[in-house]
Order: sequence, then C-alpha cells, then structure tokens
Amino acid sequence: MEAERLAQMQQLSHQDDDSAAAAALAAQTGERKVGRNDPCPCGSGKKYKQCHGRLQ
Repeated sequence: MEAERLAQMQQLSHQDDDSAAAAALAAQTGERKVGRNDPCPCGSGKKYKQCHGRLQ
C-alpha cells in the first residue's frame, strides 16, 4: 500500500515537471501577444476584440 502511494506521488510530480517545462518553453518562443485592436490571427479580417477576443 505504501509503495502504491509512493508510485502515485512520483507520477504526479513528473506531471508537474512536464507542465512547468511546457510553460517555460512557451515563454521562450517569443511569440507576441495579440493586442485587442490588432487583426485577429484567424484571418477573418476583424479586430481580435470583435472576433476571438470577445468576452463570453
């Protein structure tokens, strides 16, 4: 029973490491955030705030 709990804890800690690594990688890509008045990246021609940036 103790071994199962330890295995679960190790598995969960590895998942946290993976998500932290993914977040760090996303921050390093240098992708610029889309401004509210910039054209929407979907290609619709609308402003981002009128397309995918709309509050729901």
